[in-house]
Amino acid sequence: MGGHAGLPAEAGQGEQVTILTPRQAEVYAMLLDGQPDKRIAQRLVLQEYTVKEHVSAIFARLGVGNRRQLIRQACLPGCHTPPTHLARREPARGEAISPAQLGLTARQADVLRLLLDGAGNRGIARQLGLKEDTVKGHVTAILRALNASTRSQVMVLMRPFSLL
Repeated sequence: MGGHAGLPAEAGQGEQVTILTPRQAEVYAMLLDGQPDKRIAQRLVLQEYTVKEHVSAIFARLGVGNRRQLIRQACLPGCHTPPTHLARREPARGEAISPAQLGLTARQADVLRLLLDGAGNRGIARQLGLKEDTVKGHVTAILRALNASTRSQVMVLMRPFSLL
């Protein structure tokens, strides 16, 4: 494709393709892996502001406003799907998984469900009647159990699954 990576823009739109430069495609893959800007900059030997410019360009080209939207849309047919750390095999989309299989308590599963809906710590605390510090502890335990370092990574890892 002459120096550009093509990604499907929308499922069912036939030949329409969104074009990313090779560097944007690298940043895109790292975004889907849940990497923060600083880590992307370090790994690609870029300035952090340059990464932010790439991220803005990717959002604009893919028609999303933030990382959560990017991750949600990323599972379109033919798109880059990052490897999952939850299982050695690729799970079927929507495969049911229990909190116990993930090493989570019932309350941590409640927090995870809200986290996957995009709620922040304060919103989760309000909805579950918990203190924000308690939610932070649950989020830390979830990150540890899923071997993730960011909420975005959790969203990517859990994308193929349906939490029981």
